Amino acid sequence: MSVWLGSNNKKSGVKKTGQIRSPSEVFCLIDENAISIDNGTFGVHEASVANNYWNLPANRHSKGCNLSFTDGHVEHWKWSGPYLNGHNATFNANDTVSQRPNPEINPAAMLYSKRSDPDLMRLGNAVPAP
Repeated sequence: MSVWLGSNNKKSGVKKTGQIRSPSEVFCLIDENAISIDNGTFGVHEASVANNYWNLPANRHSKGCNLSFTDGHVEHWKWSGPYLNGHNATFNANDTVSQRPNPEINPAAMLYSKRSDPDLMRLGNAVPAP
């Protein structure tokens, strides 16, 4: 679930669905890389300040993943930039035991990218407006 939707994030985020300005543009659920799963939320900053992935979206469905949006529709997003496909190649979800021997440490957390990364900007544009 998006960290911005009523999660344990105390700083900000919507707490009621009526607070979402554009529900068809805000994702709620996303397919996360198995090695990156460390809690019940998925985080990425809004596009205006995004420079990293808090968690790693999966690419196991034709180099993309499925997202469900707060209005109820689902979309398949294919990753077009080099960062997500590269990170997913590094953190291959087929080998979680050797790549994440300590379940308390997420090796795929806070992966930095560039503001020119089209996938990061697309995800950043799909979080609720601050």
